[in-house]
Amino acid sequence: MASARLDARTSGRSDADASVAAAMRAAETPWPEAVPVDTGGALAAAVEHAMAAVRPWGTAHAPVFRRPCTEPG
Repeated sequence: MASARLDARTSGRSDADASVAAAMRAAETPWPEAVPVDTGGALAAAVEHAMAAVRPWGTAHAPVFRRPCTEPG
């Protein structure tokens, strides 16, 4: 999948190409806990699948962190 995405990419600031991807694949250990997310379909379906993997309890119960309000000046 990485090589197909690299081949379809337009030129830009990154110098990563198929040889860089192959070197990374050879140097890094597999990530058995990784969860593949199909991004070829609807965005909502991909987000739902990814969120289920990282927040199995659901987003309704996710902690919300808010910064305290301070007065200007």
